[in-house]
Amino acid sequence: MSEPLRKQLRELVYAKCGGRCGYCGWTITMREMQMDHIHPRVAGGLDHIDNLLPACRKCNNYKLFFPLEQFRKMVATQVELLRRNSMNFRTAERFGLVQAIPREIVFYFEQPPANLTGAKL
Repeated sequence: MSEPLRKQLRELVYAKCGGRCGYCGWTITMREMQMDHIHPRVAGGLDHIDNLLPACRKCNNYKLFFPLEQFRKMVATQVELLRRNSMNFRTAERFGLVQAIPREIVFYFEQPPANLTGAKL
């Protein structure tokens, strides 16, 4: 892909979520954005706008090459992992400093359009 086409694709991907990570909703600059393949390339995913999302470095590095539903499950298990592996988390939880709120994992790009423009993170 030529450099002008790649730049144009990056701009289109960046605009998909209004300058936010498509997964967590964190505000990112164009320079900070990483293009993530929703359907990973290792599983046949294409470099097409419909298969690309803007991602912050943390989400993109955590998702790696996993399919979307596996990534969703990985995010959903974080509280259990913290509880099991971190005495600091368990202590903070016992003292009411942190509270786990069980809920379905809905990625930023999956939210209704009204939420995409008005979200504050």
